[in-house]
Amino acid sequence: MSVKILLVNAIEPRRHFQHEPGLGLAYLAAFIRQRRPNAQVRIAIRQVAAEIADFAPDFIGISSVSENFDRAKAIASLAKRHGLPVVIGGAHITALPQTLPPEMDIGVIGEGEETLLELTDTLDGHGWTPAVLSQVAGIVFHTDGGPCVTTPRPVIEALETIPPPARDLLPIEKGGTVTMLSSRGCPYKCVFCSSTRFWNKMRMFSAEYVVREMGQVLSDYRPSHISFVDDLFVASRPRLRRLADLIEQRGIHRRVELSVSCRANLVDEELARLLRRMNVVLAWIGLESGSEAVLEYLKGGNVSVADNERAVETLSRAGLEVHGTFVIGAPREASADIEATYDFIKRSALADFCVYPLSPLPGTPLWDYALQRGLVSEDMEWGRLNYETVGQANISLSELVSRDEMAHFFSMFSGERKRRRRRRFWRRCLPHLFAQLYRRPHRIVPWLRKRLAGRWGHGQSSTTRMTRG
Repeated sequence: MSVKILLVNAIEPRRHFQHEPGLGLAYLAAFIRQRRPNAQVRIAIRQVAAEIADFAPDFIGISSVSENFDRAKAIASLAKRHGLPVVIGGAHITALPQTLPPEMDIGVIGEGEETLLELTDTLDGHGWTPAVLSQVAGIVFHTDGGPCVTTPRPVIEALETIPPPARDLLPIEKGGTVTMLSSRGCPYKCVFCSSTRFWNKMRMFSAEYVVREMGQVLSDYRPSHISFVDDLFVASRPRLRRLADLIEQRGIHRRVELSVSCRANLVDEELARLLRRMNVVLAWIGLESGSEAVLEYLKGGNVSVADNERAVETLSRAGLEVHGTFVIGAPREASADIEATYDFIKRSALADFCVYPLSPLPGTPLWDYALQRGLVSEDMEWGRLNYETVGQANISLSELVSRDEMAHFFSMFSGERKRRRRRRFWRRCLPHLFAQLYRRPHRIVPWLRKRLAGRWGHGQSSTTRMTRG
C-alpha cells in the first residue's frame, strides 16, 4: 500500500528565501523513499492548503524551531480541519516535548529518519493507537494522563546509510547556490546554541560521501556556489585534508565556489591553505563578542578575543571573505562590553557581519536562566524568541543595559554594516558582476538575487544562525 506524506517547514513563506530550503525535510524524504519505495512524499513551502487539497496525504509532518512554533501550530490546525494526523519534529519539540499541543498527535524527539519510518510503518499497519505508539522510541504523544514520552532513540551512528537529501522536492534553481550538510552536531556547547543540544553529539559524513554528493549536485544543478551549513565544517582536520585531496583530484575546485563555517580557535595557516585548495571563498565564524568576559560566558572559555582577531586575519590574508556573527545582550554584559564588540568590528578585516540579540532558546542554559527570571514560559508567544528582528517584543536578558540603550547599539551596528557593505560592493561585488556577465551570462540572474537577499552564497536556517562555532 502506498503511503502519502506531506512534509512542511514551519517558516513564514515570505521569509523563506533567507533560509536553507528545507534540507532536513529532504533528508527525511530521501530516507523514507529509500526504505519504502512505494511511499509518496512531498515538501510544502508555500500554499500548504493547496498542497493538502491536491496531494491528499495520509498525514502531515511539520518541522519547527521554537521561534516558529506558533506557525507550526497554525499549520497543524489547518491539517486537522482536513481530518489529517499531524507529526511535529525539530528543535522545539525535542527540547520541550511536554509542550505538544492538542492539534498535534505525535512529536518526534531528536533525529527523525528512523522514527518517521517506523511511524509510517505503524500507520500503514495497526494505526497510531496508544499501545502501538508506546513501543516507538523517541516520540511524545497524548494519553488521558497527559503527554507520554517514550524511551530515547539512539542516533544513527552510520551516517553513510542515510541517502543524500531529496533535492528534487526542493525549489532549487540551476546555476545558483545549493546547500549541503557534511556533518551533524558540534563538539562545542556554546551557552546559546540549541543545535548542539538537538544533535547531542557530533557525527560526520566521510570525505568520500561528501565528495560523491558534491558530484551529484554539480551534475544535477550546475551551481556557482555550494554552501555548507554545518554547525562546524572544520571540526576534523584529518577529514578536511582528505576532502581537499579528493576535491582537487576530481577537479571540483575548478567548477564551484564553496562557503563553510569555522571556529576561531581552530583556524591556523594550514586550515586556511586547505580551504583555499577546496576553493572556499567565504568562511562564517561565530565571533560573538569583542569582550573577553562576555566571550568566556558565551563560549565556555575556549576562545579568546585574540583567537578571533587571529582567525579573521589569517583567513582574510589567505584570500577568503570572512563573515562574522555576534550576539549582544548577555545578562551581565555592560555597555562597555558592547562597545568593545563594536570596536572589534571596526578594526577587523571582516567582509561582512551580523549582530543578533541574545535569545534564550529552549534546551540551552539561557532558557533555564530566563525561566528562573520569569522571562519565558511553556505557553509563551514563541515568536518573541525570533532573534532576526529587534524590538520591544523581544526578550531582553540584559541586567545592565536598557532596551533604549540596546536599540541605540543596534543602530550603531546597522550603520557600520551598511558602510562596510558599500565598500565591499565597489571593491569586490561590482568587478565580480562584470566578470560574471562576461564569462557566465546565464548565471547573472541568480547572482543578482543573492545580492538583493543580502547573501554571498551562504543560506542559513533559523535553527543555525546563532550556532556558528
